[in-house]
Amino acid sequence: MKLGQFLSGAAQAPTKAISFPVVGVNGQGVKSRATARAVFAFVDEHQRAEALRDAHAYLARLYVDKDGTPLQVPPRRRDEEETYQVLFRALRDADDPDQPFAETMLALRHALVDQVADQLARAYRKWVDEEFPDSITRDKFDELVAEAEGK
Repeated sequence: MKLGQFLSGAAQAPTKAISFPVVGVNGQGVKSRATARAVFAFVDEHQRAEALRDAHAYLARLYVDKDGTPLQVPPRRRDEEETYQVLFRALRDADDPDQPFAETMLALRHALVDQVADQLARAYRKWVDEEFPDSITRDKFDELVAEAEGK
């Protein structure tokens, strides 16, 4: 069977409901904290490559001296930006998972403190590991094959 045959008629990919703290400015112009609801959706390898490319491009613009000479990006800062870029793609609207959670990358950067971004990244990786384990049982494999074949 070809890839398209497996995917045609397949159920929508699962999502995982989550809640987490966000920060920002409320309607009265006051710095605030709220609990947001969203869902995780899978970030495929094409999206992940795009996220890494966007992270590197953003940091290349940010890390230059006054003459425009590129500066070395600290590894921790590179890791953080890659995390934000992947989360930007993985976090989806809780009521409409086809829509992004944050309107822009900048909005997400402003809304998440580093610790929350790290927690979300760990939770996302754990969820992906649970959905795509390194190995599956023979029964689970047979179940997946039967499902793909429409039996």
